[in-house]
Amino acid sequence: MAGITYTDDGRRVARVAQDKDKTEAGDGGGSSLERMLAILDLFDDDSMVVTADDVARAFDCSRATAYRYLKCLAGSGLLSASYQEGYGVGPRIVELDRLLRLHDPLVGVARAIMHETSGATGLNLMLCGFYRDKVMCLHTEWSNPAVHSSYERGRPMPMFLGATAKAILAHLTPYQQRNLMLRKGDEIRDAGLGDGWDAFRANLLRLRREEVIVTYGEIDPGLVGVGAPVFASERRVAGSLVAIVAGDDAQGAALQTIRATVGTAARRISDLLSAESTPK
Repeated sequence: MAGITYTDDGRRVARVAQDKDKTEAGDGGGSSLERMLAILDLFDDDSMVVTADDVARAFDCSRATAYRYLKCLAGSGLLSASYQEGYGVGPRIVELDRLLRLHDPLVGVARAIMHETSGATGLNLMLCGFYRDKVMCLHTEWSNPAVHSSYERGRPMPMFLGATAKAILAHLTPYQQRNLMLRKGDEIRDAGLGDGWDAFRANLLRLRREEVIVTYGEIDPGLVGVGAPVFASERRVAGSLVAIVAGDDAQGAALQTIRATVGTAARRISDLLSAESTPK
């Protein structure tokens, strides 16, 4: 898989993670398909236009190869020619987002339960999924607009901070966890989750034993996250359900009530999702 890293002078360059158990690419830089798809990682809030020169620098390839990658992505609709020189995010992304909103199995089974729970309790609820080393909000039911969270649909957030992420992280497979340790050791250490595999694994096992995880101000100061994992069939973690609460409202008995509410809703979602994802 590819990602983005930064050079000492601040330039963004592509990074293709290399797992030893995967087939080796001839040049050590990942397959052409991996590099082409990694162009999507060049887009962020600060950079919405990518040129062939950007791609050539990021992947240390020729401009002809960069143009070929961009033309292929544009042909699929994932990119489009920008009003400026270069390419921007394409309309196919919008089409796929609509399909996710309407037909994503996780959102589909969770939406009604979240709406019911939020309406009955006044809790702000968020459903999150994940990919690679990122957690992402998929759906919210927000009863209290006075509480503002940094999470929003489509915004990637770190895998190692907050109840949203930790509820997922603790239930990944050991293989996934070890790969994260190999690739993101500094971030794991900075998050206080351990400075090596043994310490990291011990912390994850501790989190795993907690049905509902509570974190304080790890994402937004003054806010408490109360999160539980959501499982598909065979106890595969599919995401997390989290209540975002002001610190003053998450004390004593009130916090225990919130934990019980989130845990119950997450189990209901898991039961429905497991039933839908089990082969008939």
